[in-house]
Amino acid sequence: MKINTQLLRGAIYSKFKSQNEFTKTIGWSQNKIGRILKGEMIPNIVDCNAIMKVLSLSKEEYFDIFLPSASPNGDKREGVK
Repeated sequence: MKINTQLLRGAIYSKFKSQNEFTKTIGWSQNKIGRILKGEMIPNIVDCNAIMKVLSLSKEEYFDIFLPSASPNGDKREGVK
């Protein structure tokens, strides 16, 4: 499963001046968020929820970032209910 790292990066920079400011707020290391944004690490559900809360993501934004596909084989989602 992949996440949309470009949308996540955009959400971080729309709320914070820097990645460092975001990591201090969420309480993570620079290494952890760097690996997530490079696609080297997939955040678990606890991490996804922490990101959602810190960034004040809507349900639609959350799904667009963390569930860009409806299935593991890459089928696209069609509207979120």
